Amino acid sequence: MQKVLIACNNPHILKFFQQSGIPLAAYTTANTALAYLEEHPVQAVILTEELPDGTNGLLVYRALRNQLGRLDTPVTLFADSRHMHVHVADLAKTDPHIRVADTTTDLPSLVRPLTATAA
Repeated sequence: MQKVLIACNNPHILKFFQQSGIPLAAYTTANTALAYLEEHPVQAVILTEELPDGTNGLLVYRALRNQLGRLDTPVTLFADSRHMHVHVADLAKTDPHIRVADTTTDLPSLVRPLTATAA
């Protein structure tokens, strides 16, 4: 069964996904997340705007699309800033598999389809 890759700096998001029962591959740096993605297919990728190592979550997104050629892998980016919300919305105009999310309102709607697939 394919896992959901999660690379985030928000303990609330990580805990929410861990408690959901979804098989996860959790990473704290862009490099380790990308190393996992090079070797394994994933069901989806969950990122935060900034990763714990200080890198931008979009670095993982861009490498997933451009270097690894995974054009159909769903990516959700939790954006903290208005600027990032706008940037991801612009990306979504040409990439239907990326979405921006808000921590307070989008977690349950994100987990439902992933738990249905994992069952």
